[in-house]
Amino acid sequence: MQGKVKDRKRVKLQRKQKAKALKVKNLPFNKQYPNAILIKNWEELRTLIPQESETHILEVNDYKGWIQSKNNSVDVYDNHYLSTHTFYGETYKWSTRTLQKCGFNVIIDNWDK
Repeated sequence: MQGKVKDRKRVKLQRKQKAKALKVKNLPFNKQYPNAILIKNWEELRTLIPQESETHILEVNDYKGWIQSKNNSVDVYDNHYLSTHTFYGETYKWSTRTLQKCGFNVIIDNWDK
């Protein structure tokens, strides 16, 4: 039982560290990705960029998507869900950073601007 508690604490700490690493500060992203494509909606995300990078596959449906690792990892940090909030609020920053870290040269537009 004690091992399960330690595992939960370890996983929780890893999630916090991962979330902290993905926080986006000091935009714009253009300085790091000068040739990035501005993605304004789900249709553009589905059609304007290759659906594969060297390490990940992008699967986009009508209003959601998945970024999946090519190595079939079940690790939560290798696979990412793009929710209906991808283009809203501060989530667009996380979405942009996550897509860029997974090899997709994009900038997600902010629908709330």
